[in-house]
Amino acid sequence: MQIMFDGGSNDNTPFTFNYISKEYKDNYVAPVITTITLPENWMSYVQPFNQNTTTYKFDEDAPFTWFTLAGEEISRSGFDGDPDITDAEFELNSKTKTFKITDIAGNVTEGTYEISEDGVLTFSQLPSFGISTNKNIKFASSTNELQVITYEISDRTGDLTDLWLGSKQYDDQGNAYEYLAYHFKKQTGGAQVESFTGKLSYSDTGWAFLESPEVYITGEGDYTFTLTPNGSTNTQDPYLMFLDVAKILKKHPNTDMILKSIKVDGAELLGSEEGMDDATISRGIGDDPTTGRRYILNPWNEESATHTHLFKFSNSIEVTITVKFDVGEVVLQ
Repeated sequence: MQIMFDGGSNDNTPFTFNYISKEYKDNYVAPVITTITLPENWMSYVQPFNQNTTTYKFDEDAPFTWFTLAGEEISRSGFDGDPDITDAEFELNSKTKTFKITDIAGNVTEGTYEISEDGVLTFSQLPSFGISTNKNIKFASSTNELQVITYEISDRTGDLTDLWLGSKQYDDQGNAYEYLAYHFKKQTGGAQVESFTGKLSYSDTGWAFLESPEVYITGEGDYTFTLTPNGSTNTQDPYLMFLDVAKILKKHPNTDMILKSIKVDGAELLGSEEGMDDATISRGIGDDPTTGRRYILNPWNEESATHTHLFKFSNSIEVTITVKFDVGEVVLQ
């Protein structure tokens, strides 16, 4: 039963109350989502019109994972990839709809494929080969189908960098219950070039933000971020400042972003006062847990807040970090 109200004399917006029987409520079972929903433009990334042949290799650090039938990643650990996993190669030709798969031992499987609007790739045949130190984990599909589950795009180039293709896993009764997903890295010029987007953010006490141009982290080394006045943020009334590098912890969880220099209007700030050094400035994660963050000026940290006056500037703030992908432990957390 549904009852609608007109909203009253001062509000013309109607609203409704919906009533259901107790029997219906007691016996209701929420539907289980078992399909993958991809973005509208997914095909233009997976089958790019300006590139006929695309070559992929398994991601060396995380060559496989598991997803629900609805496309939600399942957290599992304890299974390493085969040490020679990067010897395998997966090649798709979107013009001829042909493929070539080279397994870890160098065996080659070739054929044709079709791709549906739902992201299902159906192959004329698929090989089966181990991809893990656990011999039960294989690249294979009993139906010769792989589902596009998700992908990642480079902020720098706008091109696809990572692709997850899933093989449905079936129970003893023949019911699909999850995906074993293969994580591929697109090869460009024979290699996969990593790129993580970094940005320095600054705010005044009125929450007017100022951001540096994006800096692309393409390997270990030094990177400099520069803030200049934008006319709307009060750079004489600083409140917070932090430096984020997005997605870097997903690929390199043991990354460190070491503060090498902080210059305010050309004057070096690191080491100028107690607490203004790399060791005491907080390490953490950003709004997304895969984002590495250095909270250089943190208004919610009592010690950091005492340094607020040091970040007043007229011309520029320059922050230089040294990126190291593996320092042996998780330090940005």
